[in-house]
Amino acid sequence: MTAGDEKTRIDVILGRCDDMRAEVYVRVTGLAATDTAPVVVGTLRGPESRLAITLPTEARLVDLGPGPDGSSVARAILTEPAYWTPELPHRYRLSAQLMAGGQAFASAERLVGLRRLGVRGRSFWLEGRRWVPRGVGCDAASFAPQSLRDRLAAAVIEGPAEDTCAIADETGVGIVAMCGDDPVAECLRWATHPSVMLAVLPRSLDARDVAAVVDRIAARKGTLLVGLRAAGDQPPPPVPTGVDFLMVSLDDAAVPHGS
Repeated sequence: MTAGDEKTRIDVILGRCDDMRAEVYVRVTGLAATDTAPVVVGTLRGPESRLAITLPTEARLVDLGPGPDGSSVARAILTEPAYWTPELPHRYRLSAQLMAGGQAFASAERLVGLRRLGVRGRSFWLEGRRWVPRGVGCDAASFAPQSLRDRLAAAVIEGPAEDTCAIADETGVGIVAMCGDDPVAECLRWATHPSVMLAVLPRSLDARDVAAVVDRIAARKGTLLVGLRAAGDQPPPPVPTGVDFLMVSLDDAAVPHGS
């Protein structure tokens, strides 16, 4: 979001939704102090996709007033929404302004993907169907979207960069993002990209560190699922609260634990 304060952040959160209707919330935080209460105005227009042609619609943002944490919140209601999936990576164009006293002092325009992803029982579910990610390890140099699409595979990448995520958003490649030294900042950045479906915390974090990370990103991660890497040659650890899954990893020549 362009504004005088670089800490201003805009998050797009999918609320209640089904095949016929979706509530989309726009939340602006890190606001500079103003004499009058700021309001969020703008539109969501789309969907757009390079793989499909769909008649576009436009939904207006309606300001809902300040949030309990001093944020500004607005909502748009989309009818017959088109969600982001690897098969059909639909996105909507968000145009938003933050107004106060009749003047705009911050604005944003970007493409956002609405993704219905979650955990049901012991499975991932995407768009009402069980989703089994088949990951291929790669880095920025070897990231080949068309090859991954042809193989129906997700990219497993250590700390994927912004340009890699943007390409994956457009081409419909799911990403399993492996966190590095700053998982909070990484997860908050990845949460703006529908292609980043799973974020995996390093196994070096203890239960207290994991809880701190999960707490700091909970309000902004949307449907990004957060997991924890676990050593496969040891008994499975307890799953910390707020963690959606465990990713079992084995070192070279290691043997899986009997449990």
